[in-house]
Amino acid sequence: MRLLILPESAKVALGTSFVPSVYEVMSDSSRVPLTAMGSVTWQTTNPGILGVHVYTGYAVALAPGKVLVRADANGLFAFATISVLNPKAIGPSDALIVDSFSVIDFQYASTTPAWAYAPQIRAHAALGRRATVLNIQFSLPKLGYTSEWKRCGALLPQSPVELNGVVIGEWFLAFAADQELTGGEATATISFVDDAGTLSTRTVRGSIVRGSPPEYGQDDGGACFHGYGGYLTLP
Repeated sequence: MRLLILPESAKVALGTSFVPSVYEVMSDSSRVPLTAMGSVTWQTTNPGILGVHVYTGYAVALAPGKVLVRADANGLFAFATISVLNPKAIGPSDALIVDSFSVIDFQYASTTPAWAYAPQIRAHAALGRRATVLNIQFSLPKLGYTSEWKRCGALLPQSPVELNGVVIGEWFLAFAADQELTGGEATATISFVDDAGTLSTRTVRGSIVRGSPPEYGQDDGGACFHGYGGYLTLP
């Protein structure tokens, strides 16, 4: 017996999402599809190029390049080669609509006094359109687009985004107790690909407001994605 991933080789456009099929090939060459949730685990050699959900196989093309996708099931494994192509065009797109952007300023009562910040974005695709978010960067007053915040703020490849409905994103970063930023203005820069294959960037600004810790998984039927930073000291 062996495993087989279909397609075994494919070229996909940047921003494309798909779910590979996997089969158990029997000794008589018959194929048994493995469709039960959790019966197959997935991984990719470069999640920055192709994000693959570990249990569902749902994949999204995040950057141009070539990767191997691996499926494991019943002690067997198989590979498929996926090439992500460059975008068809680079320019403005109206496929992504940002409903709101703000940053919540709060403190955890159970930890050492410090200010934590949770940037939150609500967005959806325009009617009849599709938008796949590739990356989000945040900028906070006095901090700017640091490498730490970029890694924290980027959408995790393990949790690819398909903006078919409302999407809420929550990302956390903490600062020392004497470095509260409430009252300032934050910036979010969103890179996405629309249904025509156009790579676009959208920049939005929002206020930093005092609030309470956001609740995990409160996604209104969309998808909730989390990134984590560490304690930073402002310059």
